[in-house]
Amino acid sequence: MNLNINSLILIILPLNPYWSINPIPLNLLILVWIKERIAAIMKMKHKKKYRFTISLFFALLLTSCNPFSIQLLYQGETSVKTHARALDYQDSLLYIGSQKGNVTTFDYVNLCEVDNVPISGAEDLRGLVIGPQKSIICINSGKEGNVYLQNDSAFQTVFKQSDLFLDGICINDQGIGFAFGDPIDSKFSILKTVDSGVTWHWMDTNCLPNALVNEAAYAASNCSMQLIDSTIYIGTGGGAVTRVLKSTDMGESWQYLNTPMVAGASYGIYALSFWNAQEGVITGGSYLDSSYCDSMTFITNDGGQSWTNISKGLPGYMSSIQSSKDGKLIVATGRMGTYYSLNQGEKWKLLTKRAYYTVKFSDSYVFLSGKNGRIGIYSF
Repeated sequence: MNLNINSLILIILPLNPYWSINPIPLNLLILVWIKERIAAIMKMKHKKKYRFTISLFFALLLTSCNPFSIQLLYQGETSVKTHARALDYQDSLLYIGSQKGNVTTFDYVNLCEVDNVPISGAEDLRGLVIGPQKSIICINSGKEGNVYLQNDSAFQTVFKQSDLFLDGICINDQGIGFAFGDPIDSKFSILKTVDSGVTWHWMDTNCLPNALVNEAAYAASNCSMQLIDSTIYIGTGGGAVTRVLKSTDMGESWQYLNTPMVAGASYGIYALSFWNAQEGVITGGSYLDSSYCDSMTFITNDGGQSWTNISKGLPGYMSSIQSSKDGKLIVATGRMGTYYSLNQGEKWKLLTKRAYYTVKFSDSYVFLSGKNGRIGIYSF
């Protein structure tokens, strides 16, 4: 039997779906071991007897070589121990916004808290982003719709509006950002900045998306709005239909996309994550009916025109979801635990049963924040 082992390995390598995720040294060690075993078999006199063994080696390479590996690095709480729903990172630092207006800085490389800055008068920081100038911008969700910007170590109020409940905030690398809140006079409230959060202004009333009766958004994890290039996605809930609001021109006009997600009071989209303007996921359910799990997570590949149910495998209500830049890794979290998928929701695996509110991740880390200042950090 003529078998070129090197050629076969080179052919099979690209077929392994986990090859790009795992460390190269581990991949090479496994391949070297397999190659040596096959070479030893080929030197034997009765090679035909070992054809099954050779086939098994390559089957293992295709199906179970280099399984996705994720490890817990840290599990603890912030020093202030207040509910933490706002989460972002930059360089080696994790920034956590929480109730009573606290912004905690945590070094996720050295695994230690390095700073905690209170914002006077803030009720609950439910949205936080890092601007292109490395400044921290966060929103207050409560009786006042305030936006705060950090200059040096202190925060200043750069926008203030009473009777406005803000649900989320996002910003791009060019310093263009949006903050949005619950409807006023049947229109969703949207603010815009073009100078990295230094100043904010209301979007023109004619540009604001219309709201259904009882429709609003959920400020559960700062994941109900996303900006991708010039496209904005907003997930809603509470109304007769659960919808995605979509703008492809930076909020100047809006499309209203109905989804098959469960609708009604306390139900709807609590989080969404798109890895490009066409492909993304939505999740939610109900924080009052946490065990409901039939129609609470969906995926689209056509910009929200159609949706596929990927709820199977999730135990219920999820308040946050994040995807990798290519959509190959998706992580969802909530009070029912944290789950991840390597095949866009076809199968979900349990990461931890510990309850969290929010998930973010970088190329190598998964960050989680939650009740009483909980922090979870995983490496992969």
